[in-house]
Amino acid sequence: MRLANLISLLGLIQGLLLVAVILWAHRPRRPTLLLGCFILTLSLRIVPFLLFRLPIGTAYPELRWLPLYFWHSSLPLLYLYIRTLTGQLSWRRDWRHLLPGAAEFLLVSAVFLVEYTRSGPLWDPETAERVFSVYTVIGIVPNLLYAWLVIRLLNRSQLGIKQYYSDLSGKNLTWLKISVILISALAASYSFLRFGPIAVEWDTVTIFGAVLNTLSIYYVSINGLRQFALADTIHLQEPVTLPPDISRTNTDGDQPHLFETVDRHVRGQKPYLDPQLTIANLSEALRISERNLSRIINSGSGQHFNRYINRYRVEHAKRLLLDEAYDHYNMEGIAAESGFNNKATFYQAFKRYSKLSPGTLRKVRDSRSGLN
Repeated sequence: MRLANLISLLGLIQGLLLVAVILWAHRPRRPTLLLGCFILTLSLRIVPFLLFRLPIGTAYPELRWLPLYFWHSSLPLLYLYIRTLTGQLSWRRDWRHLLPGAAEFLLVSAVFLVEYTRSGPLWDPETAERVFSVYTVIGIVPNLLYAWLVIRLLNRSQLGIKQYYSDLSGKNLTWLKISVILISALAASYSFLRFGPIAVEWDTVTIFGAVLNTLSIYYVSINGLRQFALADTIHLQEPVTLPPDISRTNTDGDQPHLFETVDRHVRGQKPYLDPQLTIANLSEALRISERNLSRIINSGSGQHFNRYINRYRVEHAKRLLLDEAYDHYNMEGIAAESGFNNKATFYQAFKRYSKLSPGTLRKVRDSRSGLN
């Protein structure tokens, strides 16, 4: 039990410190306010569990009803954070997601105050245990519901992100999906171990919950501090089909499909060499709306914007690797010259389109040169 208390206390201290850092780091480009509130709910949830396991919990059993569980608030806050992160939050519509959490806080606060002010306990110990068990299990339901909503929102957002950005470094929201799965699994596992049909020692349950909760707080906080705000890409997420009658007349008098015009511009002007290229930049240069341009690229190339641009970057990198004039460039230099933000993204894209690593391609060139 002492180990569980120590881990819980460390998790609480860690969480409160990280909340302070996250709230301090809040900027328009790094909107961490709602994320900080989410981490705060995870951290404060430790308090009643910790107090109830200490001698003070035996002396004051009403501490069990401190309104700090936030079963109906945590994942709704994370859901709103993701909507903020992806530019989709509208408080006029989305404030309703906070109502269940507010109702839970008021209800549990009322129970705590009644327990605290009465001369005797509100329920006998057995009834109190049953009521608390029901409250905890019921709290899992909104967690699972919002876990589904968050994952659905992330899937939709990631599709739009791939349609909007040419480089996905720092824009992949997989860490949020992992966080939701981890937190939901923690809540479900805790309830099953605590109240399920299989008898498990209370010490084991508390240590398990304390460790996972502490790890969850750390993982979400560190990744949240690295995450920058993304563009609203909701308008790019619909299925892309290009109507057959869309075309443009060029200066030569013929009428090529719009994709040919787009592709010719990309090959000629080489906008893919800019690592910060987005579909907004390209649509402005071509004077086509982002939505239409996304449809044109998807229909004409069979790929979303990110992969379409990265294919050209890989082809450019191949030319540099095969050119002896660039032998003094290391792989980071080749990646930067080809429009990639980092070596990891470069290697991933290169192997996708060439089936070889950049280093292997350079070695193949050297071996052929030696034979000649």
